[in-house]
Amino acid sequence: MCKNKDCKKLPYVQISISLDDFNVNYPDGTCSLTKTIRLKAGKHISYQLHHHRSEIWTCVDGEGIFVLDGERRLVKRGNVMNIPVEHYHAIKATTDLTFIEVQLSNPLVEEDIERFEYEW
Repeated sequence: MCKNKDCKKLPYVQISISLDDFNVNYPDGTCSLTKTIRLKAGKHISYQLHHHRSEIWTCVDGEGIFVLDGERRLVKRGNVMNIPVEHYHAIKATTDLTFIEVQLSNPLVEEDIERFEYEW
């Protein structure tokens, strides 16, 4: 069963959840959730991992630095980032940055997150 809480609002992060795709349940029990995430230039989301969910991020505007398991790469509009289960990841905006996040999991719960320190 999919369970989601409202996202914590920070002054430099704006998260929108697509009402059309808020909680989609598939026949095999997998759930998906689609979010639009906007970061102000110079801000980042935490270095984190998930034990149950994978994520696919698609950069739709701006530029940033994406980190997967300690490896950095520059991203910009059109780049897609695949984040497998239990892989460390984060992103920092070098300009105002917008990306679409699709979460896939069974179960899909917002609490499936561990945050870690990361030196940018």
